[in-house]
Amino acid sequence: MREYEQRLTDMRELAIRQARDITSLRTMAEQQIVQASEVGSARDEERWKRMLQDATQTQQQALIEGQRTMHELAASLQEAQRQAAQQQAHEWRAALLQASQEHAKVVEQLQAQLKSSEEKQLTLQAHLRDARRASAVAAAAAIANGKAGGVNGEALEQAVERAVSAEREAAIARVSAAEEAAERRLDTERSAARASQAEAACIQRQLTEKNRATQAQLTEMKAQLEKATSQLEQQIAHVAELQAALRAARQSSEAEVARVRAEERSEREKLVQIAEEAMKAAEARARHMAVRRREACNKLQEASGAIRVLCRARPLSATEIGKGESPVVSVPAYNLIALQAPPPPDGDGARVECAFDACFGSVCTTQQLYDEVSPAITSVLQGQYVCVMAYGQTGAGKSYTMQGAGSEPGLVHLACDELLREARLLEEEYARRAEPLEVLFTCSMLEVYNEKVLDLLHEKIHDERGREVVADALEVRAAADGTVSVPHLTTLPFESGEAVAEHLTAAGKRRHTHATLMNAASSRSHLVLTVHVTLRNTRDDTERTGKLHLVDLAGSERVGKSGVQGEQLREAQHINKSLSALELVMTSLHERSRKALGKEGAGGEEGGAKEGGGGVHIPYRNSKLTLLLSDALGAKGSCAKTIMIMQASPAACNAVESLRTLRFGERCQAVTLGAVKRGAGTGAKSSAKSAEAAMARADAAEEKVARVHSELLETRRQAKDADERAKQSEGRAGILADKVQALQTQLEAARQQTEQEKARVVAAKRESAMIMQASAAAAIASGAVVPSRQTPRAALSAKMVAERAAARARAVNPDG
Repeated sequence: MREYEQRLTDMRELAIRQARDITSLRTMAEQQIVQASEVGSARDEERWKRMLQDATQTQQQALIEGQRTMHELAASLQEAQRQAAQQQAHEWRAALLQASQEHAKVVEQLQAQLKSSEEKQLTLQAHLRDARRASAVAAAAAIANGKAGGVNGEALEQAVERAVSAEREAAIARVSAAEEAAERRLDTERSAARASQAEAACIQRQLTEKNRATQAQLTEMKAQLEKATSQLEQQIAHVAELQAALRAARQSSEAEVARVRAEERSEREKLVQIAEEAMKAAEARARHMAVRRREACNKLQEASGAIRVLCRARPLSATEIGKGESPVVSVPAYNLIALQAPPPPDGDGARVECAFDACFGSVCTTQQLYDEVSPAITSVLQGQYVCVMAYGQTGAGKSYTMQGAGSEPGLVHLACDELLREARLLEEEYARRAEPLEVLFTCSMLEVYNEKVLDLLHEKIHDERGREVVADALEVRAAADGTVSVPHLTTLPFESGEAVAEHLTAAGKRRHTHATLMNAASSRSHLVLTVHVTLRNTRDDTERTGKLHLVDLAGSERVGKSGVQGEQLREAQHINKSLSALELVMTSLHERSRKALGKEGAGGEEGGAKEGGGGVHIPYRNSKLTLLLSDALGAKGSCAKTIMIMQASPAACNAVESLRTLRFGERCQAVTLGAVKRGAGTGAKSSAKSAEAAMARADAAEEKVARVHSELLETRRQAKDADERAKQSEGRAGILADKVQALQTQLEAARQQTEQEKARVVAAKRESAMIMQASAAAAIASGAVVPSRQTPRAALSAKMVAERAAARARAVNPDG
């Protein structure tokens, strides 16, 4: 009964879980209908709702029928349990077995007593025979003695006969008394046996009645189990129908989800395509406007002769990060750089902002910086002089910007590659016009070390002992027209950027460098790489020349912070002296430009362009560095495009030097070297006005590009939102599919449990049959109790039959 109760509890819990899962599935299906209604038609939505209602009604009817079946089965089982509890068939069967055993014991005792009586009777008979024999012997002896003694033999024989008769009578009396006692005991045992037999018969009748009632109850329970089996089969059929409905609903849902996904994917692809097209158009417009802006800046520089100043801030180094340094330099705008000034006494702790022609943060590449100066560098092919200088404290990233490192090329490589590429295009253009043009490139590399000019491309010379002979310092000559030359300087031709890279690598090995506390490979000299371009028209044998200076200045440093001593201290002093001379030249040029602004007319401009014009002396000869670069800094009216790149360190410990670099850049930006002369009849004022107008157009174009960029960002955001909605819809569809799969798994588990219940019903039927067989055997055993007149062998056979029946009953029902 306990097992049936547990099965009933399990089936009830399963029904409750199925009802809960069906409710959850219905809720999710309603949500899916709402989602489908957003993308589908009203007819599809109505079809979904009807399908959901039909499936829900079918499920509810199946569950109600299953619950009613469970309740009926529970009531039947409870009734059977109550009736079975009132019966004590096992106790009656045990009492019957005990009575049979007691009766057998009584029979055995009677048999033993009877045997003992028989043995005693035989013993008495033997004693009687012995007494008779002894009496005869005694009589014979007495007769013999009587004869011998003369006694009367007849009297003696009579006496002997009387004695023998008396003894015989006594023996017979004893035997009779023993037989009577045995008969009385046997009667008593027979009475007890008859009482036991009557009691056994009563027990047998009661057991027969109980077996008959039990058989009726088992028959009723069998009918109830058959009814429950039929109801379970019906429920299985309902579950199969429900499963089919769920499969159909899932297929329909999957089809609808696939359609929605396809539509969303198509819409997303369209948005992405629109965004990509807008991006490409915006990038093309941005590139076009950037080129126009650079061309305008180049024209403005040609017209005004102003020095262009760019600023670049490197990222924090690994050493600075390890020391816990924080960045104090930022680039809030395209042409603005901000620095947090150091606290007193080195500064006031305020935020300092400096405006330059262009500013580049730590995430910008050298290619982006080169794109800004590219128009000026390519003007070398038009016969102009261009000078690009990198200025800043030691370790600020000057050599990285000019020479590059690793996979990122520097300005030297980028400039040479573009000049060669533009030269090839220029030659092709002249060839199409039937004007043969030949472009030749040569380069030279020198360093200014301790106020000495040394050739870095000079081949090593060894004496007779194999020792390297150091080349003598070269002389710098300035002509009357302002041009500068270095006699005996090695000049090598090149036709590819790889050749320039090889020359630069060889020069780098000869350049003076040394490790300091500020930089592991600090340059101890100024490197000047000069590219000479000669454009020769072979038809009329005319030519024009251009020159490009690429200068990697040594870093300014504080002797106390760098920790140099001895020869390195002398190197640092010469470096600071030459940089101070450069700063003095820039200061003088700034003063000359300021005075030249007060003059009007072309005469004033020409006067300001001459060395010493306006009463200001320009100290070019204070250092070999400034003398070497004087043709790029407006000496003797020479006109060149000069670009200064200010390298700033972002570390807080270098804030003083970084602020000093930015202030120097502001002074350089205020310098005007004079208009670049490009043929006769070119007026400086008209060129300046056209350049300013071009700059205004470029600014307007930049604003337009910014608007297009914002529109593109909005389009991207919309595409991203659509993508997110599609992902959410896919996620909800996946969740619904998982829930449907889980419900199918639960239905399969219910089907398996139903099969198990059917197996249990079959087992219960088999168990009922075995119980009925055991009851019949017990009834047979009860009817086999022998009466008192049966033989001992028959009583023993009845006892064995009863024991075997009881053993079979225990084997069928161990709990009884």
